[in-house]
Amino acid sequence: MLKGIFSVSILISGFVCLSEADDGALGVSTETRTQYEITDSTEPSVFPKLLWEKKLSKPITSSAISKDGTKIAIADETGYLTVYNTKGGKLWTYRYIGKLPGRTYEFKSEKSDTALLNIQFSSSGKHIVCDLGVMNTWDSLEGFDNFERYEPYKKLCFDSEGKLLWQNSKKGDHVIGGDTYVLIKPRISDDSCGEGDCDPYAAAPVTYYLLNMKGQTVFTGKTGGQNAATYGFSGDGEYVFVHNKLVKSADGSIVWVSRGQFEEIYGNLIIQAGKVCDIVTRKEFSRINAYKVSLTSNYVAGMVWDLGIITVTVYEIKNGHIVWTRQYKNKEILGKDILFYLTKDEKHFLLGSETGMLFYDISGQKIGELKITPKVVWPQYFGYSISKNGEYVLLGHEKTIKLYMPF
Repeated sequence: MLKGIFSVSILISGFVCLSEADDGALGVSTETRTQYEITDSTEPSVFPKLLWEKKLSKPITSSAISKDGTKIAIADETGYLTVYNTKGGKLWTYRYIGKLPGRTYEFKSEKSDTALLNIQFSSSGKHIVCDLGVMNTWDSLEGFDNFERYEPYKKLCFDSEGKLLWQNSKKGDHVIGGDTYVLIKPRISDDSCGEGDCDPYAAAPVTYYLLNMKGQTVFTGKTGGQNAATYGFSGDGEYVFVHNKLVKSADGSIVWVSRGQFEEIYGNLIIQAGKVCDIVTRKEFSRINAYKVSLTSNYVAGMVWDLGIITVTVYEIKNGHIVWTRQYKNKEILGKDILFYLTKDEKHFLLGSETGMLFYDISGQKIGELKITPKVVWPQYFGYSISKNGEYVLLGHEKTIKLYMPF
């Protein structure tokens, strides 16, 4: 489900138990590109089973699998976006061709001038929305000589055949609602609070935008300037929430203004300030103590940590009973996502970090484990993406993409 679409996120690594309409010059590139073949796995049929892996020539900048498990998108520092089927067959490729903004400081870089970032599929895989990142460079920034970084320049939207549908200059985090809407919520600048200690909950309100799949603005809204503000859609895109406002996507009418943040929607359920409620009646079904959550029709998973101990608990929504709970130790807290997901068929729960993945059935029985040995301490890219019911898990790490069948 969606969470800032997965909203505010942190990576907790080192589990011991592992021992988200402007016109312009865009086009499909015709230049020759060296292809790197996908290697089928020769591992025995144990689960999680590695189906195939792909070695790239340059580091990954973004990767995603569609919720229906039929398409995989991979972008890297060559500037290309390539979409595959789950057997590894290439469907189409794209690379930006057009005028670029000037750099802050010019020097020769080995990286492509552009890269696609923050790839997301719509719910049925009919659309892809991503950021076009443009290389910017500085001289001696943050202690580095010739420091370089991809900065978001435009939003791009493609159909399933690779046709560019629209582009938009609005910047910020984006998330897709169903196959119909795209929410863009600008980030707050680190210097927006002025000098001294910055209160992330006291910054000026920001304007967010809801677009349709033609790139047209359906409505705009305002929310407090919190960097940590949650946001997301219901699975069908009918409802969108930003911070404490639940809104109908079709017309922007406000359904609910809450005293606390909304955290996740699934079906007719929403998590609001730790309470699982019905969207229409606002009836409260159960309460959870959690920072990170995953929601289905009948279950909710929550994660909390205290004094180096991570506790994961799965609750039955209608009666609030605990189905199972487990504790893990963490070594340090980093600023990236972990895999924390109840499959929407309500059969499995997946938990992952940079050191590996754990797989449980809904009763809490561990049914699989995958250990990951990082090649570098601080990987430039590390990310999970999962199909709706956990049929596939896509793992991107530095220059390698791996596709697993967990069950």
